[in-house]
Amino acid sequence: MHGLAGWQWLFVAGGLPCVALGRVVLLRFDDGIEQARWLSDGERRLISVQLDRQKSEIAEHPAWRSLLMPGVLLLGFIYFLIQVASYGRISGRRI
Repeated sequence: MHGLAGWQWLFVAGGLPCVALGRVVLLRFDDGIEQARWLSDGERRLISVQLDRQKSEIAEHPAWRSLLMPGVLLLGFIYFLIQVASYGRISGRRI
């Protein structure tokens, strides 16, 4: 159909909604808090203050210290256990 194979039409059919959604996002969403028409002035100030506070907290701490956070350590340990389990399962198989 129109010189395209069936699998090529699947790519077109899968890509068109993504392109359409991308256009909607670019045209509809605001570029920043200052341009957000759907926020009141008080909400804009509140969000700006919170973002400035978070940025200053981030600037105070080096990035490597985030690796010592309990949540990051827990996720790293879980990933380690997944890897150990997958290697143990593969190497325990007889060929």
